[in-house]
Amino acid sequence: MSRLDGILRRYKERTACEPSKPVELQVLTRIRDQEAASLTALIAMPAFRPGSMAAAMLMGIMAVGLVPAATSAASPVSDLSVFSPDTPQLALMQLSKTK
Repeated sequence: MSRLDGILRRYKERTACEPSKPVELQVLTRIRDQEAASLTALIAMPAFRPGSMAAAMLMGIMAVGLVPAATSAASPVSDLSVFSPDTPQLALMQLSKTK
């Protein structure tokens, strides 16, 4: 036995640190366990998927559906009205008036 082997054998006898699995696998297992317990992972589970899809659809309908209801008819027309064909400020209309 070489001198290095003897030193390593004595070191092993003195220490109680001899993991049964590699340390990297233990760390990766802990990370996976923490990710599995996160809120987004719980919502993505098959049991909660229909509920989360329904909630997202309801929020989308409310966001799109409430905008026309929230604006009154007495409010001015949107800023895009300058692009409508019958707008009085249309450049083509201005050119036709000068002739």
